[in-house]
Amino acid sequence: MQMAPTVYAAASHCTPQQSRDGEMRIICQVDHRTYTRPHNRSVILTVQAPSQPLYNAVTLIAVTSAISLLMVTSVIGGTLLLYMYFCKAPPSVSEISQSGIIYAQVPSELKCTIQGARQREIRVKWFKLRSGADSVVESESIPLMVSEDLSEEACLHSDGKHHTSVLTVCLTVTEDLNKYRCIVLCRGKTFNRETTVRVKVEPSFLQISSIPQIPKVERLLILCCRVENFYPQDINLEWSRNDWGRGPHCHTLWTIL
Repeated sequence: MQMAPTVYAAASHCTPQQSRDGEMRIICQVDHRTYTRPHNRSVILTVQAPSQPLYNAVTLIAVTSAISLLMVTSVIGGTLLLYMYFCKAPPSVSEISQSGIIYAQVPSELKCTIQGARQREIRVKWFKLRSGADSVVESESIPLMVSEDLSEEACLHSDGKHHTSVLTVCLTVTEDLNKYRCIVLCRGKTFNRETTVRVKVEPSFLQISSIPQIPKVERLLILCCRVENFYPQDINLEWSRNDWGRGPHCHTLWTIL
């Protein structure tokens, strides 16, 4: 038995490369001994390149670095702020200052200066302290001190670095030796300052009289120096004599306290 002749089939593959969008024509040429000339077959392909990412690698690295730097800066800044808030040095609070002499019925200022804090962090309160001898309840060992809140009468002056709380008082002699307290509240801490006020009244009447009014030779002469309306009661009266015919110096005769 004779077998039928075998026919053959062949296939060829190619991988075209295209770097940009557009149409591409592919030609396949077939050459066989039975052909008087090669046969060509062609096909037109529409090539679409893959979409490019919005950001390239360099841009992505730059954005990532910027975000990382911003986060590190935020963490460091927050840490510094917390450290400055909780660990900063406490403010400086001065002693209460007052005029050298406080006269009765004359307005005078009591001042307390704060440094090292912002104005919004500060709260200042003023109190006048007086003995509670007239109170019903008293301590057996320590006199009871009664405080009067004068905070509403005080004002705060600030130049950005120095904050001065000023309390204006107009006192009488009955308020001599009264104590005043300034309380400064700042960042959860309390600072107390106290001062004692001495009230004075300048003598308003000074007169010298003599008995008799017209001195006479070899007659007893009594001189009287009268001073009124002063406070406190300690006073020094000093007499001196100026003998114009014997020299320019004054000689102290006696002193009365």
